[in-house]
Formats: sequence, C-alpha cells, structure tokens
Amino acid sequence: MTDRSYEKWIANRREVSPPTNLADQIMSQVAELEPQRRDLWSLRVVQRIEQSRAARWAVCGGALAIGCLPFVFLVRATQLVSF
Repeated sequence: MTDRSYEKWIANRREVSPPTNLADQIMSQVAELEPQRRDLWSLRVVQRIEQSRAARWAVCGGALAIGCLPFVFLVRATQLVSF
C-alpha cells in the first residue's frame, strides 16, 4: 500500500517542472550570502590557518602551551608549599 502511494507521489513529482527562474533565484541568494561570508573575520582566520602549515603548527603549539599551564602552576605551588 505504501509502495503504490510513493510511486504515485514520484510520478506526480516527475510531471511537475521547476519554475524557469529557479536557478536565477538560487544563484542570487548565493551571491547575497557570499559577501556576508567574506565579512566574517573568524572564518577568514580559520581559512588562513587551514591553508598554512606554519599556522597550523602555531595553533597546535599554542594549544599545547595553554594545556600545560595548569601543570606548571601545580608544580610551582608544590615547590612553594614544601619550603
């Protein structure tokens, strides 16, 4: 029963043609979104990081350094307490 209704729906959809200006509408929406996408500085930064190997190394090194900070503080605190 469901297969026939699905086949009927597909047949009806195939008979309907898209509007003639559908491609123009889609492309105009894409063209409107393109400047908005370029204006996002965070997106530009991420794209630059993705394109540059040195930038990826710098980001990973910075993340590693920030991740190590709590352990450095713990070691320093234990040294201060032991004296």
